[in-house]
Amino acid sequence: MKSLFGALVVLGLSIALLARAEPPPAMERRELSKIIAALKTKAALASVRFYAEVLGAKELQAPVGSTLDTLGPWSDDGALLGAEQLIDRAACGPLAPAQLKVASALLTEYGDVLSPSLRAYTLGQQGKTAEASDGFAAFIDAQTPGVGCPGEHPMYSYRRVARIGFALRCVKAFPPARDVSKLEKALKRAEQCAKNNTAVG
Repeated sequence: MKSLFGALVVLGLSIALLARAEPPPAMERRELSKIIAALKTKAALASVRFYAEVLGAKELQAPVGSTLDTLGPWSDDGALLGAEQLIDRAACGPLAPAQLKVASALLTEYGDVLSPSLRAYTLGQQGKTAEASDGFAAFIDAQTPGVGCPGEHPMYSYRRVARIGFALRCVKAFPPARDVSKLEKALKRAEQCAKNNTAVG
């Protein structure tokens, strides 16, 4: 199942890069410590600090020539996306005690400014698994397309599939077990929208 989601993401990104009206920007690696020093907004700081201080990331890719507070191409928050990918790769598993201490401190410092996915994950690691499950379920609801599929570039449609899949796997990882049928339908809806999306940017 996980490999299927990964394949969908790869396919979506491949389609996106081929279909964009403009070529993808040239990218370069930047030290997260320098990015943190340059950031001014709390939301951006929260995700970058979580990526660096909790999950141990050292670098982030950003377009060549962009300002130091740029977190990815096309206004992406590369730190948040990278953090979600690392958590997903670890199957939403436990943090080491030192990592949990830092994550808890960041949650206290940033509160609701911290991304819903990182907030829910931290709550789960604190043993507040019912709150974590509810948080990830709310995250899925917020990501799910409405009545019609969004008119957007396919890259974003496939990214939505990946993020909903990640959150669903975290819901399943945290006790108590809950009925996930509605959440699985949300994932299928996102997959269908991505499959039918023929926009080119």
